[in-house]
Amino acid sequence: MTLVELLVVLAIVGLLAVTALPLLVGNRDKKSIRNAADTAESMFSHVSTRAMTSPTGAAVWLETGTSGAGAFTAVTTLALARVPASATGTTTIARSAMNPATDVTVSLSLSASLASDLPAPIEFAGVPGMLTATGTATVTSATTSITGAVNRTGWNSSPPLASTAAVPYTLYLPPRPSSLAAATPLPDGVAIDLSASRIGLGSTATPLVNVRRLAVEYDRTGSPTTVWSSTSSTGGGWSRLVLTPETPVVLAIGMQSQANAPWVAKPTDDDPGCSWQSPYARWLVIDPRNGGARVIEAGFSGNALTANDAFDAAIAPVVEDFKNIRQ
Repeated sequence: MTLVELLVVLAIVGLLAVTALPLLVGNRDKKSIRNAADTAESMFSHVSTRAMTSPTGAAVWLETGTSGAGAFTAVTTLALARVPASATGTTTIARSAMNPATDVTVSLSLSASLASDLPAPIEFAGVPGMLTATGTATVTSATTSITGAVNRTGWNSSPPLASTAAVPYTLYLPPRPSSLAAATPLPDGVAIDLSASRIGLGSTATPLVNVRRLAVEYDRTGSPTTVWSSTSSTGGGWSRLVLTPETPVVLAIGMQSQANAPWVAKPTDDDPGCSWQSPYARWLVIDPRNGGARVIEAGFSGNALTANDAFDAAIAPVVEDFKNIRQ
């Protein structure tokens, strides 16, 4: 073979490599995301079954990383979490001198480990609302991020009246990761993107932007009943949302490098946009009506002119699937 012929062969090989590389990378990403979606689906199904054997149920624990790609928004491992029993007791109630319109002074009998979970939701007997115990001595109605049940939110809750008689209370405690079960990792490079995930559909959906820790709680029937979320990477700060038949948990699964990335009108290899803009992105839907977890491909959003329109297009298959199953 002459030098000219060798150069021609090398040029052809180089051209083929440049042409084939994007296809190989795309196939790799597609396989990784599909495997991650299957892993997550299996984990939620496993915990649903596990909850049936526990007196208090069980939960799936999701926690974002604090460094690297997708820091504070990408979840790369899933873990089993135990659900502690609610703390109950009685306390006297006095108006707060600092904030009498929203706060009351109480005395909650909690161990140090339980006190570390505060702030947390609390109910008082005879008071029609979900309040927030910000500490063992203070309860407030000012926090509006707590949803206790249908028609019981921080917006319509008032602090209980002062009482020198002991008033029963129920303090709801978030799940805790199990130390007995190893966490389940997702394939390298793939993550659940909480910045693109939400609870519910449409204009009433609750976005999970800025959430650092998330726990989906299942009761003894194996049904998802409650979602706990915290914007803190450590300590308490928990919000509690009770699921209804119309509020599925929708988790975005895509490449970790695209987690919390901005939407782009025309994705390129150098700037692929956010996680749900990937042609291989998936949604994991946790359905509170039947306890099932199912994977749905993200819709095509390439023709959208705005980020909102693009997201609506990407999540449209979930909306359609949820509507069809409901009917």
